[in-house]
Amino acid sequence: MQRIVKKTKTAGKERSKDAHSSQCFWVNNGPICRNIKELRDALSTMSDEQFDYHTKRDGNDFVRWIRDVLGMKECAGKVARAKTRAGALRALAGVK
Repeated sequence: MQRIVKKTKTAGKERSKDAHSSQCFWVNNGPICRNIKELRDALSTMSDEQFDYHTKRDGNDFVRWIRDVLGMKECAGKVARAKTRAGALRALAGVK
């Protein structure tokens, strides 16, 4: 049985909770992320090669995880428009 994390909206902004342990995001040769904060931390320290691995192979893994696991469609859309790690970090700034 898949457990999808529900989102809540606070003052018009999406807010995420932790993903179930079976749905965490595994950064290639890097940390495991359970939520947006941990993804932000990972993005700030990962290499460009790690970022490219998740964004240039077969779609954008970050976008799919944010949208499909965390259920944050608006946030996923912002990250989808980002073409760099810095842009993805800007898109996630302020998301709790």
